[in-house]
Amino acid sequence: MLVWILLSRTPKSFGAERQQGYRQAIRDGARVQYKDEPSDAESLYARVVWFSRKKGGPDTDNIVKPILDELDGIVYRTDAQIKQC
Repeated sequence: MLVWILLSRTPKSFGAERQQGYRQAIRDGARVQYKDEPSDAESLYARVVWFSRKKGGPDTDNIVKPILDELDGIVYRTDAQIKQC
């Protein structure tokens, strides 16, 4: 199973204020790309790639968390299924 989502937005870290629009864009993008029932696979791999024009920014682990959280129930049942990222 391969699911990809392309968002032309600046990633928001887990603790960032006003990230509701960003989280909604992730959910909307996932629903467009993934039409099946959420996966029941016990072990899933996730890859998050982003490109930045600026140096610095939020920590990598803080960017990944909201993305994986928003895919819950759409791509997979729970982000506990992600065994490698």
